[in-house]
Amino acid sequence: RWQAKPRTEQGQIGRRLRTARPMPPGRPLEPASNAGPRGMIVPLESIVARFPLGSRVPVEEGGQNSAYTPAAVGLTFRRRTLMRTSQAAFTLLTTGLLSVAVLGSPQQPVPGATQAAAGASFQQGRGAGPGGPGFGRGRGRGVQIEAGAECPAGMTEVRPGFCSPPEFPAPSILDYRPRSTLVTKETPVPRAKFPVVDIHNHTTITAQNIDEMLRDMDALGLRVLVNLTPGSDPAVVKERVDFINSTPHRDRFRVFANVDWDGAGGAGWAENAVARLEASVRNGAIGLKIAKNLGLTARKADGSRLRVDDPDLKPIWDLCVRLDIPVIIHTAEPQEFFSPLDNHNERWLELALFANRRNYSPEGPTWEELMALQDKIVADGGVPWCIGIESGGATGWTATDWIEDILLRTQPPEVYDGWVKNEVKFNDPRIVAAIDTFGSIAKQDKYVAGGTKSIATTAFGDSPNGLFTVPPQCY
Repeated sequence: RWQAKPRTEQGQIGRRLRTARPMPPGRPLEPASNAGPRGMIVPLESIVARFPLGSRVPVEEGGQNSAYTPAAVGLTFRRRTLMRTSQAAFTLLTTGLLSVAVLGSPQQPVPGATQAAAGASFQQGRGAGPGGPGFGRGRGRGVQIEAGAECPAGMTEVRPGFCSPPEFPAPSILDYRPRSTLVTKETPVPRAKFPVVDIHNHTTITAQNIDEMLRDMDALGLRVLVNLTPGSDPAVVKERVDFINSTPHRDRFRVFANVDWDGAGGAGWAENAVARLEASVRNGAIGLKIAKNLGLTARKADGSRLRVDDPDLKPIWDLCVRLDIPVIIHTAEPQEFFSPLDNHNERWLELALFANRRNYSPEGPTWEELMALQDKIVADGGVPWCIGIESGGATGWTATDWIEDILLRTQPPEVYDGWVKNEVKFNDPRIVAAIDTFGSIAKQDKYVAGGTKSIATTAFGDSPNGLFTVPPQCY
């Protein structure tokens, strides 16, 4: 039982529910504002296929035209009143065709096709253009793919489950330079409000560049610049420091020292490395900078990868404690630096240009190794993690980031993609395992600075502060 919405309240007088006759295939209309649903709406193709011009077409008794729209032109069915298609009906159908054409005409049915065939043709037209499913041109230029499958070479997924090639030859990744059309407020900050120390710089100050560097530093409000990578040779460190001290600007520049990690564990390596670092500090270096190669590419004397917690490095750490110098370590890289250099790597171009950023290695650090390292830190009396997820009304979003990262490091990318698309559910064993892994860290008091109860009350922006205390609260 259903009732079409009358035009006026008066029109409702005397109306009664009628039992509708069988309706053509279609979809229900949206509920009326002050009544029930108005009827059924039928795709235009079905009308054209079943009722060619000159045939008898069922229409709304009252002539109500609110049922056809530019997006889906059709006729409201209420009573099976039949009328011969007059000029008015022809105008209605013509207007509908033009309306749809403005949005992108759907594929026309083959003359004589059945209603079911017309509907199938409509769906094919919606999914066959360069724009994929949805109205669009270029019919027949695409393929359907199964969930989780990849598009064939030369195509891209323009809609979920539908791949299409571009209409024009694609530029190479090197030549594609899209201009930004984003219009937004800019807030330039050309100069620091307070004097700034640039603690992470790799510029060697020389007679040739010192004047230019000072001009730039003064313009920016940069008070002190620190060169972190002068090398591991004490003589070179002395040369850098002596030049700075020979200028009137000795208070504007500082120098760290480095260690050559390759060969650790070999005969005499530890003694030599300790002696060189101590000499560098004596020559003016103010700290030790550990480059990213430690733990990734640096090799021991036996050819194995040198790990950051290798016992052979303990003499270096003991020296830093004795000299009371800061140690700066490069702790992280973008995730894709550790992924294979293939068509799925979002940093493909960057990694293809800079070889020293390619950290992917089958024998590289694993999640399991990281978990073993945290256990070792706890066994040695330390606390491995500083965690804070407090963010006002958004508290907890950093915890979801943890789970995402764990999932990406413990499962293939397809699992994460399926999770995002809700194809892989939250109760999937792989997702549950990622959540449990985070819980194995966050729910142990000895593993988190301040204990587990501090996680929800520590602002996420303040959580790294424990890394910089003396002694550090976490690692």
